[in-house]
Amino acid sequence: MKSLFNQPWKVLLAWTLVTVAIATYTFVFKPNPRTDTSAFKGSSTELGEITWDMLAEFDHASGKGPKELLDLDGKRVRVPGFIVPLNDFMVVLNEFLLVPNAQACIHVPPPPPNLIIHVKLKKPIAIEQVSNPSWVMGDFKIETTTSVHGPSSYTILADSLVEYE
Repeated sequence: MKSLFNQPWKVLLAWTLVTVAIATYTFVFKPNPRTDTSAFKGSSTELGEITWDMLAEFDHASGKGPKELLDLDGKRVRVPGFIVPLNDFMVVLNEFLLVPNAQACIHVPPPPPNLIIHVKLKKPIAIEQVSNPSWVMGDFKIETTTSVHGPSSYTILADSLVEYE
């Protein structure tokens, strides 16, 4: 009896079909949390909104910054920005850096630490692209972390990531 998979091209074809089926389910049929804005509806009074101007005024070395920023330490916030992935495996995102503009994503040297937020997602999400700006919502901390791209002055433990509109 001849096996269906005794020829390498048949194995490759089967593998390709399975991969396409999984990708189709993940990106077409499964809801994308980046486009679900329900997390923001009716919650603006419960969230502090951080601007990049506020973050820029923070002095990474001394830990001094504007009172409005320091008051948000440990609080739930939302902030817009661009995603810089911390790994090359782009199908699932669980941790990334958030920066103020698209140019900061690709240029060396990286922005100063007070213009980088290290974001850790409470739940990993499937993601198609990271070139568009996003809103990140979660628990904000003023604390130094280090990644492959350098230090950052802040972290957010995020529960929501939606496209910026």
